[in-house]
Amino acid sequence: MGLVYENACLTIAASHAFDSSQGCFFERSKQQNQAIELPYINPTGQLAGSMFAVAMQNNYAEISPEFGPLAVRAWATQEWLLSRRMIFYTKGSLVWSCKFITQRETGGSFHSTARNPKWKFIVEKYSTRLLTNATDRLIALDGLRREMQKKTKDTYCYGLWKSGLPDQLLWYCVEPAQRSFSALDIPTWSWASTIHGIRFPNIKKAKNVCKDIRFNKDHGTLIIRSQIKKAPKIITPLNPNLESFGKHDDDLTPARYNTFMEEARNALQVSMACAIYTDQAEALGWGILDEGERWTPSSDVFCLALMSRKAVPFRTKESSEPFERTSRIGWQEDWVMLLQRSSSSTDSYRRIGVGKAFWKSWFQDELLQQARIV
Repeated sequence: MGLVYENACLTIAASHAFDSSQGCFFERSKQQNQAIELPYINPTGQLAGSMFAVAMQNNYAEISPEFGPLAVRAWATQEWLLSRRMIFYTKGSLVWSCKFITQRETGGSFHSTARNPKWKFIVEKYSTRLLTNATDRLIALDGLRREMQKKTKDTYCYGLWKSGLPDQLLWYCVEPAQRSFSALDIPTWSWASTIHGIRFPNIKKAKNVCKDIRFNKDHGTLIIRSQIKKAPKIITPLNPNLESFGKHDDDLTPARYNTFMEEARNALQVSMACAIYTDQAEALGWGILDEGERWTPSSDVFCLALMSRKAVPFRTKESSEPFERTSRIGWQEDWVMLLQRSSSSTDSYRRIGVGKAFWKSWFQDELLQQARIV
């Protein structure tokens, strides 16, 4: 299907039709269609005939393809991205879209989020869409994958691209993953192993700390060589008020604590969240569990370092002066994958979530280890 859409001269989308029986055309109100004749004054100031104006539709949902029934169908993702030219028939307007512009019949142009070619954005949109057959979770993206692979020559890894790792591994669930209900045998490190939507955190200026990432296509495993550290204590669910989070850390000043709390509130969905503590009740960081409250601590939890950045200056609400997190040795922020051992093998793990750690070089003295994630 990828070739069909990519080579089509024009793709016509009935974006607000609920099914094939409804068709493209919708009856519009008389008020919307009523045109007013106005005099047209040319650039030289001379009267040069008439022009006609109609009232603009003020119901945004009725004039935007992103709000129609077609936008929630997973199979429509690749036709939106691969088609060179599209006409969307919405309830209130015709919409023209090509690789350069998206414009309504009124002449107003706007940015169509559905035609954003960035892979993480595609996955975020696609993962929330509906499938009649759950087994099509990756198949419905295959046409798009083939066309992209022709240009990039990249290795495709169950819905992720090898060149985008480890950044693309840092996804989180917007609701419990419910892997036990999935009809597919997909490794836990892939977002496609879940049956609901996922999101990617906004990570800026972080660097890859993995020394090696290999993809074993035959077994569906990722082999990552990086630093792994046992999480001394995981507490879930996280206190909605975050009252105790970080209070036991002697090096956590009031300014740093307030910023820590603000970031955690913005980043976490409380029902899916956990706090990572040391045995001495010092806060190390937070995480978002794939299964949320369904998760039970059946075995030890490990943090696999994927990306890191040195602490950067930031401003608190109490002061306009920049505050540096590096008060002593120097703080760093590590994005980690939360893991549990999958079997008796010491290097085989299953993903259970993703997290962010705020500590002073917690991984600094850890030796590199190899983790097989299944």
